[in-house]
Amino acid sequence: MATFEILGSDHDETRLVGAPALGYSLALAGHPHVIEGQPDGAKYDIRIALADLPVQHGLRFSEMPDQMNAQALAISLATAYRNTRATSSVESIVEALPDAGMFDAGAHVLYARKDVDPVQMEYVWVAIHRVPDKYLVLYHTVRFRSADVSMIAWGHLRGSFIAEHAWGARETPPAIWPASSITRASAKLDLTDTAWVDAKQKATEIEQPTAALDVVALLRDEALAYASPRASVGDALVRLRDRITNIAPSISSVLLRNLDDCRTFHDLRGWVWQSAWLLSDRPSRIPGFRARFSYGNPYAPFGIGAYTVTVGVDDQIDLLHEQGGKQRRWIARAEPVVATTLAAGLVSSNFPAPPSVLVGRPGTSGIAIEVPRADGTIERASGFPSPNYRDVSTMFTHIVSQMSGDSVLGFSLPVDTRYVSDAKEIS
Repeated sequence: MATFEILGSDHDETRLVGAPALGYSLALAGHPHVIEGQPDGAKYDIRIALADLPVQHGLRFSEMPDQMNAQALAISLATAYRNTRATSSVESIVEALPDAGMFDAGAHVLYARKDVDPVQMEYVWVAIHRVPDKYLVLYHTVRFRSADVSMIAWGHLRGSFIAEHAWGARETPPAIWPASSITRASAKLDLTDTAWVDAKQKATEIEQPTAALDVVALLRDEALAYASPRASVGDALVRLRDRITNIAPSISSVLLRNLDDCRTFHDLRGWVWQSAWLLSDRPSRIPGFRARFSYGNPYAPFGIGAYTVTVGVDDQIDLLHEQGGKQRRWIARAEPVVATTLAAGLVSSNFPAPPSVLVGRPGTSGIAIEVPRADGTIERASGFPSPNYRDVSTMFTHIVSQMSGDSVLGFSLPVDTRYVSDAKEIS
């Protein structure tokens, strides 16, 4: 184990976390502060929470003999870590670090935890530093819930620390966020006031977005590029412009209008967030609703019955609960995060792919998701709950809790993300 310390105060947006005896330090953004405890059997030399969003970092050093190839060792250690903690080793691939930076080798992997809430994600970053006759192995884990941090926001957050590990004495943290007219200087991905004005103007010009899910999937991949906020975008803009033009030619001129303002990946991730918001926060062209989620069996003799959550074109959410021949209904206003979480969740689940290929006994509760398309059709996916739809399922479960308290689920979930406002029962 190594002795860590954190410099600065809890009021600082960026602080240095270091192990002075080893000459190592890491700059973390997001108003980091130390937290106590060793959760879930994991052992850390230090645990850090961010005040700006619900994310936790854990750091630990260990020593190992230098007899094995450093890169092969990093892959092996990251794989072992994943295999003991992930819901699936097939969906989460261990990869070598595209750039190990100040380290000799490294590997990383992102997966959903199998022993806790299935929407808790864990990122493991294993890096190896060679010293005389041994390796120093750093385990850096990051935990967050997919309901709180979308994959686009995760790309922004991960970019903030991947290039901030360093060897050698440092007393002040580096400037992580470059100046930007698009993206705020914050670990929580958000736009500047000017960029929000531009986003709303674009929304008035794009009345009927085409291929929105395909474009959002492409945007997510750009946000997840392994690059620090300060890194130059290089030729990424040319490639991105060509791909969006090919996927959605009818909206590309408006969507791409300010793309050339991006100079750094900090700019680009803000532009991606702006575009994803623009495409996801769009009313369905079909009167009535933009998405509908159902769970349960209203005729089951035991359990909670069934509920249906409908997100309307006017951002009203309707919750209908059916059990034992009785019905109750609530309405509420959707917060903007509903649209972005829904769009990202549909992409990550490969909607309308079936939720599960498993066959349940008669009466087993299932889920169904319906989304209207711009051409007037409704796509539907249904089946039994499974990890590929965890983001969507979890958001709607929290919406049910925030609208009805414990009346539907039988318990209330903690409010980490506020999805609705002005909830009230109407029948």
